[in-house]
Amino acid sequence: MKHTSLASLAFTIIVAAFCGAWISHHHAEEAAIQTLLSSSSSIDQVAGIRKVKHASFDSLVSRLTPLLQGDPKVVKTASEVLIQSALKNSCVKKLATFNIDPAMFEAALWWSSKKTSVPPNPERCAQACSDETVPWLRRLASLGCESLDEACATTLVTMPLRDRDGSILLATLSIDKHANDEHTALWNTSIDTDQRKIALLLRGLRDEHIEQGDSEPTLQNLITIINEQNGTLAWRTMHNRDGFIDPDIFLAGLIADRERFLHVLIETVESDQWQHPEHAVELARAFVPEIVCFLPESLLNTSETRKQWWGRFACGLLLEKR
Repeated sequence: MKHTSLASLAFTIIVAAFCGAWISHHHAEEAAIQTLLSSSSSIDQVAGIRKVKHASFDSLVSRLTPLLQGDPKVVKTASEVLIQSALKNSCVKKLATFNIDPAMFEAALWWSSKKTSVPPNPERCAQACSDETVPWLRRLASLGCESLDEACATTLVTMPLRDRDGSILLATLSIDKHANDEHTALWNTSIDTDQRKIALLLRGLRDEHIEQGDSEPTLQNLITIINEQNGTLAWRTMHNRDGFIDPDIFLAGLIADRERFLHVLIETVESDQWQHPEHAVELARAFVPEIVCFLPESLLNTSETRKQWWGRFACGLLLEKR
């Protein structure tokens, strides 16, 4: 009986010590978070916001609404965390009383109602197979189609590969979506640099290792980005000399680090760094089809409504993470 009592006492002491240590750690962590949130450094504030992002909606409101003014990066991060929590808890309308960017609030409100996917446009599919349409536009149209007949898909491979700005992005994405592997089976060893570039990007999209050894510097760069998942190299080399994004390198960046480059995609669109805006849209469609399928195509018709499309896309990424 005495041994039982001693064992019980020892257990109680251990539990009490554990609880005390946990409470002490919790208080220290809370104090550290509060120090970050109240810091004059935007870097500290962003770090604090990320530490509390899984808290309850009411707790986030209390902690983050004071940060909805001042440094733009802090405001954006706090707004995104609040929106993500509001979507999760089905209380988006409560955000109307806070100082959240109206466009972000509109996008969140749009996503909060039930959505149905947008069906493919038959006119686009007809355009994809029309010999009267220029190659780049045929490929662009094909990316909005679920499927194409064999003859049309084969034509996507045999048409000239380069886009208006010299990129092979649309060719790569359309071939990946619609063509059979045998269409490009010999491109790995082709004397045509564009064919070899498409072949290695296709292998990257399919999560296949790419052998080193190509003598072309541009292709060596892409191989390193994809094989080593080197998003930093992609980020350093993703601009052309004119300041616009190189679509081919950006595709490799998305293959290497999808989450990071989806956010970079939105940032570069907001900064007008895409020479052809449809390239950014098609990258979004290729990598997050489960979001893009709900977004109205009509919003892509003008530069102003395109901003609304991208706002909804960005909010959709928050919805995906909830």
